[in-house]
Amino acid sequence: MTIFIDASAIVAMIAREPEANRFAQYLAPEESRLTSPIALWEAVRGVANARGIEIDEARALVADFVRESALQLVPIDAEIGELALDAHQQYGKGVHEAWLNMGDCFAYACTKKHDAEIMFKGDDFIHTDLKDAMLP
Repeated sequence: MTIFIDASAIVAMIAREPEANRFAQYLAPEESRLTSPIALWEAVRGVANARGIEIDEARALVADFVRESALQLVPIDAEIGELALDAHQQYGKGVHEAWLNMGDCFAYACTKKHDAEIMFKGDDFIHTDLKDAMLP
């Protein structure tokens, strides 16, 4: 199985939010764990805010997490850009109850392109057609 790890899940694990252990348990057995540069950008900002630290320290924590979790970065190419626009048209803010923002649309696109399930925190992706990696 392939899982795309959204920024929200990365932040939850690094910031030791209540869901952290549950998310971490789902990372261990997976064969393929993906994320994107956009998700990492969002994660660095989220970790800095959640932990009250500088961007440089948050960057180091996220980089350590990526390495220790063996996350593979997927490139953002033209096809992902088109899929992100499709996601916005179908599920974007002001269009649909999922209320996906730009980062969410790119996470959606990466997940779709790689035929993956998505690991996330929140209630945005539950309103899309993506499979939640945390559900059996």
